[in-house]
Amino acid sequence: RSGNLNFTVPLVSAKGRGSLGASFALSYNSQNWRKDSAGVWKLGVDVGYGHGWRLAVGSLLRMYSVNGLVGYLYIDSTGTEYLLKQDGYGNYSSTNADPVYLTYIEWMNALIFNDGTKMYLSNGTSPMELDAGTRYPVRIEDSNGNQIKLRYKRSNVLGLLDSSALIEEVEDVRARYDSAVGRYWTYRFAYNNDSVPHLTSISDNISTGEM
Repeated sequence: RSGNLNFTVPLVSAKGRGSLGASFALSYNSQNWRKDSAGVWKLGVDVGYGHGWRLAVGSLLRMYSVNGLVGYLYIDSTGTEYLLKQDGYGNYSSTNADPVYLTYIEWMNALIFNDGTKMYLSNGTSPMELDAGTRYPVRIEDSNGNQIKLRYKRSNVLGLLDSSALIEEVEDVRARYDSAVGRYWTYRFAYNNDSVPHLTSISDNISTGEM
């Protein structure tokens, strides 16, 4: 009824031991613009995947009001949003009415899901990025210690590790060693040289025929 369109395109899936997994999908939300008495507002940004498009396993962003911190907004790989509010224990949790219940523990910088899976986050994108301060997962770990690792490109401005939204590599249980770069990787994401680099291709190091 709102006229809003949310569109998701699955790309690749990372796999860990046991049932651990992570889906990488492009998601688009058409609520990129707003028009009111004050004018037209551009709400969407282009961080490297196109205006209004996202490519992330998940992300976390602080939410503020005039009174200060309201909580955190978690967005999953499909673009679904969950507002996490203080739960009385010093943490931030979604409500029981949400289809997925999760808790953000600040001192761990980690999201905890119902099944015990932990999503450890980056320290946030560079202040000069269009999604400044957004935290993206750098490690996903189940209750048995199985892991999936993610690496992100450095911001063009500050150049710190994992300081942008641009996924550079994914390492899962199938990863193979690459002597050229000196590390294991499963998927690698390539970008062009635009002022805001844009995704051009995804390659794999496991020869599964997914690409």
